[in-house]
Amino acid sequence: MTTATPHQAHPTPPARVSTGPLPPDQARRVLVRGLAQQRIARPSPTSARHALSWALEMTASGESPPPINLVADLGHLILGTDEPEASSSSDRPPSHYAAGLTPASPSPSYTALVPFYDRLIRRYDDLVIGKFLADPTFQRGAEAVRHYPEADRVKGVAYLIARIVERAGIQGPILSPAALRSLAGLPNEIVRDLLDTALEPSDDPNADAHEWAEEARQLDTLTHAIRDMGEALAPEDLFELEERTALEQFGQRIALRQTVAMIQQFLNFLHTNPPRLSRSIRRVATRLLEEDAYPVGGFASLSNRGSLESLLHSQLAFMEPPDSKTPRPDLFDIKFVRDELLYYARDENAFYRRHRATFVLLRTDLARARIKDPGSPRQRIILLLAFLVATIRAALERLGEESLVFEVIPPLTEDGSDPLDQERLLLARLLRDQIANRTVIFAAPRPIPALVAHIDEAARRSLVTVWTLGCSDPTPNDPDAPIALGTPLGGSSSVTRDSVIRRRLIVSGPVPLRSQADGSLTTSESDDASVLEQWQHTLREWLNDWL
Repeated sequence: MTTATPHQAHPTPPARVSTGPLPPDQARRVLVRGLAQQRIARPSPTSARHALSWALEMTASGESPPPINLVADLGHLILGTDEPEASSSSDRPPSHYAAGLTPASPSPSYTALVPFYDRLIRRYDDLVIGKFLADPTFQRGAEAVRHYPEADRVKGVAYLIARIVERAGIQGPILSPAALRSLAGLPNEIVRDLLDTALEPSDDPNADAHEWAEEARQLDTLTHAIRDMGEALAPEDLFELEERTALEQFGQRIALRQTVAMIQQFLNFLHTNPPRLSRSIRRVATRLLEEDAYPVGGFASLSNRGSLESLLHSQLAFMEPPDSKTPRPDLFDIKFVRDELLYYARDENAFYRRHRATFVLLRTDLARARIKDPGSPRQRIILLLAFLVATIRAALERLGEESLVFEVIPPLTEDGSDPLDQERLLLARLLRDQIANRTVIFAAPRPIPALVAHIDEAARRSLVTVWTLGCSDPTPNDPDAPIALGTPLGGSSSVTRDSVIRRRLIVSGPVPLRSQADGSLTTSESDDASVLEQWQHTLREWLNDWL
């Protein structure tokens, strides 16, 4: 082993190559030494069992846990600790790990390594613990986990740590679940003795120095990885933690994660390339409803006319008590008859909200979009769902002063089945807040004449747009043609109103086709743009046409 002087940084030894789990004795020693070096809570049987339970949950989910000291620190940062032996890392110096552990005849490499490891501990406190304390995504994810039922918090902590490990690219020693379980099952007295003696030197100083050097290399690699990883959690990770889908099996939430990631990419593109808002706003004749008018401002002045709710409280001083000897009517009655009482007067100006109703027709052939094209980041159906959700969110952000309603029409099948039930469930999760405030409505299956009448009625009071999403362009002979194309139903032309705008988005290939004002289909296909970039440009043009 190469030696180093105290004035030199200790050379980083080569990474340990491991093709499988560590032997049981070595695995236990690695775990105990790691648990003895946790920084958020003082080493104790309780804190050790918590860390081991989180690591076990990660292995049960197919994840590879990072070094156990990082698992312990992250878990206690997420859930906190109320143990009497808990304290922050600033309460004890780095020499907590090396004080009194120097052998009687230390080797030069061991003497040089202890100060070097102390410096790494300081960097770990600043760059790892400090980063997570200041990272808003980590704090938001931790807050979500703390609201889980107590039985699910272990899963929540394991999921959050696994996402951080994945984003940072951290790899810890390969440990078998049996090693974790055997240590967690020991009595408290034995665990306490193991933690108290974990860092004591052995009879071989050179072996101790090599062990410290390996831990120093691991700590240095871990610190650099976390420092350079950016935000702790991705948007899809936060979504899963807050929606509690992180507790489900990975196969059940893979589509949700992919869709959330695509939505974020679409919205990021719109923030840097915003759509153009049209100067000429198309207006339709609508019946003014009481819910459309909102008063502007508060009380503007005082008046001699008004309702009792607007009466100044000071006017009540003119009333005589019921047992008073003053004859009726009293001064209040006289002022009331003469219209001399004072009332608050509200500003009579009002602003009006314009109604926009958008009907989203999902065609039955969208089931064919569950394929992934070469060069495409995700399946067509995932990109389409992300496209739709990003469009709704962008519209709500830019047209927040208007009354917007999006109604999703299920596929129209003869037998009443829904070939897109999984996609509709996914949309319902992604648009939960909008569904709660009735901005997005999932329409119940109904006959086509009833749907046409519903759209026709909405067109009498709102600016109506019909979006048709499918894998093929609808034809006049299709069952959904009265909705998608506005063709007459039963020989009547009253269902086709000039105020209804109809747009189509066809995903027959890797790049979608969108309809123009004249009904023709066009694409944003380009030879020098990726599939995702073409979808992003299509989204921007789609919003330009609609807004």
